[in-house]
Amino acid sequence: MNVSNYQTHIAFKLDANEKMSSFGMKMLKQLNNRSILDIALIKQNGSNRLICRTEGLESINAIDRLLTIDSRKDLIARLAQLIGMFEENAFLNKEFIVLDPDKVFINPEDGSARFIVLPVVSNATGALGREWLEKLYEYLETVVYSVEAGTDASIDRLRDILINLDDDRTDSGELAINGLINLCRYIVENYAGAAKEIQPKVAMPKSSNIAVGLNYHGRYGNFSLYIIKKEFLIGKSETCDGRIPFNNAISRQHGMVYIENGECFYEDLGSSNYSRLNGAVLEPNRRVKLNNEDILMLADMEFKVEILESAG
Repeated sequence: MNVSNYQTHIAFKLDANEKMSSFGMKMLKQLNNRSILDIALIKQNGSNRLICRTEGLESINAIDRLLTIDSRKDLIARLAQLIGMFEENAFLNKEFIVLDPDKVFINPEDGSARFIVLPVVSNATGALGREWLEKLYEYLETVVYSVEAGTDASIDRLRDILINLDDDRTDSGELAINGLINLCRYIVENYAGAAKEIQPKVAMPKSSNIAVGLNYHGRYGNFSLYIIKKEFLIGKSETCDGRIPFNNAISRQHGMVYIENGECFYEDLGSSNYSRLNGAVLEPNRRVKLNNEDILMLADMEFKVEILESAG
């Protein structure tokens, strides 16, 4: 899997031996769990990409020194809660939960943990279970090792389990698989019930949650702009969300894409070389609705509009 990090989202491009679990996506939508970040599936150049919105969140890797004891315990409790839920669901595997510290987030508004869940299955599944359990071990190390001993009894007990696991490595240096399995079971049994209560997300009407891509294939290459904000500015300026600095025909602030009530709109911002929708020149500063497979021209660049329902 190829991973690209952006200021407002993370894009996961699936490898040839990987495919998305449609049942897994449906189950995630039904769970409606606020500990899980929204994801959307977009197809580009015949390949599937999963787009995860991270705007307004902070990765635990970036703010490790600022995390409080309560935040660290919540990072463990919410993960334990998800693992427990997934183990009871035939279409969700705990291995779908991404545990890299730069891809686990804190929501500054309520201080709670947010996880990326990728319902992706692979043909190469042999070592997947062990690999994920080792990532779980490393994740828990990140969360608890910087807590001073004696500060919190539950953290102390978990740290001792991690230390014992490290001491009992095999002759080849691997962590004992039974110990890893017991570690996973331990956090589910001892932390899952401790997750702070958060009001569940309001279930949105099916048509009100969309993902939009503007796909370009032409003289400037092949790329897509993923519209993952309610207001997405396109242009040449460094302040734009969708920046196109390599084409002088594009204005500094060429146009704005809006997501409102499950629909997508575009507004030309008085660009020098105009915008066109399906061949018609757009009047500046007037919003027009974009539909799936529309052709949006920004100066001399032709973008095909792709509108998909988000899985989140």
